[in-house]
Amino acid sequence: MNEMPLKSVGNSSVLVADIGKAIDAGALQYNIVRIDGQRSSTCRFSSREATANTITIVDGMKTAIKHLSTYRRR
Repeated sequence: MNEMPLKSVGNSSVLVADIGKAIDAGALQYNIVRIDGQRSSTCRFSSREATANTITIVDGMKTAIKHLSTYRRR
């Protein structure tokens, strides 16, 4: 997850590791999440750095997750 690109800048990518650190610190999920009737899961993101823009991080993660979903279907 830390090597996931969030944004492209020129010929380089800004990775999760460039702005923070993704860790598996959540408890096991025991509840059921549904979006439009389809079973889903939740993923919590937060930033600890005062310079991090949470909206930019979330938007980048959404794009990256969509890319992973597309890649998995191939």
